[in-house]
Amino acid sequence: MSSKEPRAAGAHRSAALLPMTLTSLLVLAIAAAVVLLGAQDPFPSWAAAGRAKELPEEVSLGPVPAPGKPEDVANMETNPVGAADEAAARTGEYPVTPESLITPVEEWVSEQVSAFEAEPGDDQGDLEISWAPILMAGPYLGVELSARGTDFTAHRSIYADVTGDGAWASPDDLFAPAAVERIAGLVRAAFNQPELATGEHPSADEAADLAESAMARARLHTDGLVLPVPGTEWALVLDQGSAGDLLTGAGREILDAAVSGAEYAGIPAPEPPPSAPGQLDFPTSVDCAQASCVALTFDDGPGAYTSGLLDLLAEREAPATFFVLVTAIISSFQVFDQIFILTSGGPANATTVITYQIYLSAFEAGRMGYASAQSIVLFAFLIVLAIVSRRVVGGTDAH
Repeated sequence: MSSKEPRAAGAHRSAALLPMTLTSLLVLAIAAAVVLLGAQDPFPSWAAAGRAKELPEEVSLGPVPAPGKPEDVANMETNPVGAADEAAARTGEYPVTPESLITPVEEWVSEQVSAFEAEPGDDQGDLEISWAPILMAGPYLGVELSARGTDFTAHRSIYADVTGDGAWASPDDLFAPAAVERIAGLVRAAFNQPELATGEHPSADEAADLAESAMARARLHTDGLVLPVPGTEWALVLDQGSAGDLLTGAGREILDAAVSGAEYAGIPAPEPPPSAPGQLDFPTSVDCAQASCVALTFDDGPGAYTSGLLDLLAEREAPATFFVLVTAIISSFQVFDQIFILTSGGPANATTVITYQIYLSAFEAGRMGYASAQSIVLFAFLIVLAIVSRRVVGGTDAH
């Protein structure tokens, strides 16, 4: 036998072994797949992508901090949500102070109302909008808005500068672009902890959605960055150092104020409304040599509005001169033309007044001296009457 025959035989055996080897590997792969598919958890928890077994040391899992009470925020103004109709009632209120809160808050409330009214079915129940403070530190005020309906609950954290016009209402305002991915990894790791281990572990896409919801409800707290895990009563708590890389510049400034416990600046008190005419404060005395004065005169004597005007001046304790009274008395003694034209003092001298009597003495009887004496007596009488009025009425009595 030649040397070529052994080589040919070896090649034939190698070719025969190759299919057998491939078949064996295929059988082993199928068996492994059956085992893995039949197992309740084929992969260890730490082996899944993005699923760390433990949280980092700088991150902890704790209860969601309770918010403050609306009445704790001084000078806060709110708007009512109102009610649409019996089928879709909207109740509650939302904050509108400072002014920088108005636009982002009303936009969020409008979104919730629209989503609520778009729900199918006639029995929608009620939509309740509420709010509570979650931060009052330095110039920053943080509020958490909540919308609760029959089948849903929504939250949003909004921060505002009470001393300026800044407001941060969306996650993009507070978080860096890469924060979603990192927080999603922390969310998946949180579901490996004993507090959340009983819940269904989220996939990568579900964890990203949960991360975005947690960022929308983020609390910049004295303990650091608090991220409530949606659907649970627990929150991821990141200390100030580790949270800084996740936040924008504005987010870091607000967190610094929260952690340092800076004194809250507070919402400025609203300016008092201008005084109404009925609330004017009149001075108790007026020196017309020092101040500008206005004299009220009645050329034709007291009229239909005289009594009401005097009552108003007296009610407001406004200074009024006795000139009003004296001129009215003098005017009554000056009546002449009506008597001369209409009655001529009759009947039986019943309408003869002192001025008409002076006319009769001077021009009808020709007794000029007597008429002059009568005029002097009338003048003296009016002088005495003015002095008496000054003493009795005084310069500050409206009547």
